[in-house]
Amino acid sequence: MSDTWRAGLIAQREAREHAAERLIQGWSFILLMITLLYVFIGPTPYQHAVQLDADTGDTSISPINRYVWIILAGLTMPLLWLRRHMLLKTIMRMWPLVALVTWFMLSTRWALDPGASNRRFFVFLINIMLALGLAVGFASAKKMHRAIAITCGIMIGIDLFSSVAMWGKSITVDGLAAIHSHKN
Repeated sequence: MSDTWRAGLIAQREAREHAAERLIQGWSFILLMITLLYVFIGPTPYQHAVQLDADTGDTSISPINRYVWIILAGLTMPLLWLRRHMLLKTIMRMWPLVALVTWFMLSTRWALDPGASNRRFFVFLINIMLALGLAVGFASAKKMHRAIAITCGIMIGIDLFSSVAMWGKSITVDGLAAIHSHKN
């Protein structure tokens, strides 16, 4: 009787672990797709001309950009939490990156524009956190490559639709840019 009971508990635990692993894989898949689509499309789809900031004369930066990256970082947190047992080992294997991040952090102290440097460093940390969460979230490189391939297929579909249905918005002086902010 007790062996049957233990076997049932073990089976339940294995079922929960399997379900959690499927959830982690699915979340990693969706997060990578969202991130890549944002990188490909950006905050200003179909805007092919460089927008200049009236105050500085420099290229304007979308105010929504930082919020999107913060949201993506927030979406990474469940992956980092569920894979917390892998984090220390993974970070130790990335010691050159840790050294580089430390150097970047120190260099913000003597930057000509510390405010801009700190903002860039913050986004850099978010990108590293996102990459770390995706690296530990996927069980294999094959699954990650599948997500990348599907996302590229989605982008090709969006570009085809844009080039047919929205030719006027999709074309630039240099050629077809479709939904992207730049031709390349």
